[in-house]
Amino acid sequence: MSMNTGRLAWTLVLAAAAGPCWGQVPPPPAPKAAAVAEVKASTPAATLAELYPVEKMRDPFMKGSSGGSVDAESCKPEDFSIHLLVLKAMLKDPRVDFALLSDPCGASYVFSGGKLYRDAVAKKNVVSGVSGTMTMAQKTLTLQTAEKDVQVLRLGEEEEKEKESP
Repeated sequence: MSMNTGRLAWTLVLAAAAGPCWGQVPPPPAPKAAAVAEVKASTPAATLAELYPVEKMRDPFMKGSSGGSVDAESCKPEDFSIHLLVLKAMLKDPRVDFALLSDPCGASYVFSGGKLYRDAVAKKNVVSGVSGTMTMAQKTLTLQTAEKDVQVLRLGEEEEKEKESP
């Protein structure tokens, strides 16, 4: 080994032992464990009724009125009668057919699969004692109560009555 090579090797050993050079950037300090802050909401959680206010929307099948409303005392669930229902629409679905109905109190009904439902198709909304059949070709819905009371509803029957009366 020549003298220059020995000095160079010795200089490199000393430089390595001394630590990083003045031109090198030191590594960033290790992050300290930050305390996790508890997150608190500034507003209370919204309820389903606040997010989707269905009760404030009008039924698209009910005729509009100018400020008039139905008296809540005159519309009681025990006063339900199939003779008060009006057939508003019939819908054909690949699985099952539907009929949409309403009564003078503004309540909506759905007929599906031989059963009448109040507001929506769900087990809890079945109108007990009412069954029926729907014939799409004749646009008719036949409802029958447990007491064998029968009501045949025809689609468009209400509009025909209004046209006939002056």
